Amino acid sequence: MMARRGAWVVAIDIAPASVWVTRERAQATGVGARVATSRMLAEQLAFPAGTFDWVTGFGLLHHAQLDALAPEIRRVLRRGGRALFFEPLGMNPLLEFARQYLPYRDKRRSANEHPLKYEQIARVGAHFSATRVREVYLFSMITRAIGDEASAGWLWAWDEWLLAHVPALRRWCRYIIIEYSV
Repeated sequence: MMARRGAWVVAIDIAPASVWVTRERAQATGVGARVATSRMLAEQLAFPAGTFDWVTGFGLLHHAQLDALAPEIRRVLRRGGRALFFEPLGMNPLLEFARQYLPYRDKRRSANEHPLKYEQIARVGAHFSATRVREVYLFSMITRAIGDEASAGWLWAWDEWLLAHVPALRRWCRYIIIEYSV
């Protein structure tokens, strides 16, 4: 998506299959020349300091060693750079029970996976000048369990209203969007 909008993209992953899929998707969508792929650990980035304007990750932080990853992300960002992540939030005890014990569609968990707590988000944020968070998927998360994507629109709208008016509900969300700024 970023390459289609004109960005030069460097995509990394530790899994060779993920690197291959990214390369193939970039070629298939006509942006292969704008996307470089590489296999490497996010905690040991092979880029010079100040290389990137943006670092993004979808489900990266909750698999990583945060104390090693946070300074690496900060190191490779330019002045004024930002890092944006979409991660599972681990504050809802009912959801944590479901993640641990209940079967549901497309359930996959690895041994090193740990949905994030606010303390971990703040610990990473200590390496940056600002941290912004936005919790999402409160009641709309049930669309995944029941497979009813048609209900997603009104559930998203309900979530937005509830989270704006009852901030105490935010910790019960399934995911969190985190933005760190240099």
